[in-house]
Amino acid sequence: MKYFSNQKVYKSSLMILLMLVGVLFSNSCSDDDTSATPPSGTMELTVLFTSDEHGWMENNWNNSGAPGLMSIWKEQEGYTPQGNFLIISGGDNFMGQSISTFSKGESMIEVMNGMGYDVTTVGNHEFDLGVDVLKQRAEQANFSYLSCNIVDKATGKIPDYITPFLIKEIGGVKIAILGLTTVSTSYEVRKEYIENFEFLDYTEALNKWVPEVKSAGAEIILLSCHIPSEKVKELRPLAEEMGISFMSAGHSHVTYSDVSNKLAIVEAGCFLDKYAVAKIKYDRSTNEVTDVSLEIKDNETENSVAEIEQIVAKWKGIMDIELGKEIGYTDTEIGRYSAELQNMVCDSWLEYFPDADISVSNIGGLRYGIPMGVIKNSSVMDVMPFDNVIYELELKGSWVEDCLTPEDAIYGGVYFDDGLHFISGREFHPDSTYKVLTSNYMYTSDLYKFNQYDTKPYDTSINWRIPLTQWIDSKNTDQSNPINQYLDAQSRR
Repeated sequence: MKYFSNQKVYKSSLMILLMLVGVLFSNSCSDDDTSATPPSGTMELTVLFTSDEHGWMENNWNNSGAPGLMSIWKEQEGYTPQGNFLIISGGDNFMGQSISTFSKGESMIEVMNGMGYDVTTVGNHEFDLGVDVLKQRAEQANFSYLSCNIVDKATGKIPDYITPFLIKEIGGVKIAILGLTTVSTSYEVRKEYIENFEFLDYTEALNKWVPEVKSAGAEIILLSCHIPSEKVKELRPLAEEMGISFMSAGHSHVTYSDVSNKLAIVEAGCFLDKYAVAKIKYDRSTNEVTDVSLEIKDNETENSVAEIEQIVAKWKGIMDIELGKEIGYTDTEIGRYSAELQNMVCDSWLEYFPDADISVSNIGGLRYGIPMGVIKNSSVMDVMPFDNVIYELELKGSWVEDCLTPEDAIYGGVYFDDGLHFISGREFHPDSTYKVLTSNYMYTSDLYKFNQYDTKPYDTSINWRIPLTQWIDSKNTDQSNPINQYLDAQSRR
């Protein structure tokens, strides 16, 4: 107590000091000035974005997988859970690679939880396993499933397992993320899974919900869309008017980037091959976004994060027990869009059902090719991840021709050349009746006309992967007898 001669003087001085502090504090909280001093300076938000992951958590010949991407985010982007970061997915999270498909997406949700995703948009493929599975995945996720344009037809409300928007405070700034789902979901998903939902016009949904987030105090507004970038670009004028700073696109599996007028629009491919990083600078004194930058980067690294690697390894071990059987070998890659793959799928159906005349599938149902090397059961699930079954229809030849006009149809037993022709040389008659195999997805889809001509199809209950799996296995292929020598490379379209 160097400055005081005795304890009484110290106590008196302390009381005077406390009284002065009290006066100063009461003045600062008076009716004349009830607001706290706002934080000053610039806050920089970093958005890390991926889309259309389709369960591709493993590293492969194209990328470093989820463990590698997490390493890149930490080492190159400086990501920490406590930092000024948001991790956003544009949707279509788990239907695709067999390591995710066989677990109905549970494995991919665990990976995304481990990586610290904040939100994902509801994509069309989130409905592929039905609403009950989507509800389960949404409950397991530590992040929100966003969409402000999906409503229940009966109630007009957004389902309770989907959130229209999320507001998160980062660096003292309130940031809103809204989601939009492609309206094409209404005809791209099996009808029974989405028949109770309406997918609202994008402009209608934004006009309703952007004012809501502003009323909730949002200072930066982000929009995560599971909509092709070509369509998202059409929303730019509205987004600029509404003060949106970031719009992500998805669904079309392409890369696109554009930054102008303090608004970034980006689509970052698929399968975790790439990611986007957007940096948004916000002046906390003037309450405005001052700058937006954007890059698309490759997921390529030798490093990985052990925690994510362990999650992937756990699920790979489970999958290998279920789907690890080796069924064949190819000494070349069988590409996703190759005639060889298309013909192999359709021909395998006809071999499995020898009484059928024609088989028809859709290119969109084949999601991946078969890499060079050993073919496993999991390889077939990679190609055909959806749980479709095969229907048998009875159709007149003219009806078949009418049903096969879409450009994405692929055929077995016939080829198209100014009309349909049997590969065997047998004559095709418009008035004859044929047994036609197709998937339950194609039968119920509004993109095709099968259900207009045969209203009572025979449900074989055979998963559409089974014939292909058995066909490959039956060839007894290995390195000296690769399966590619059995494939038909002639396009039938």
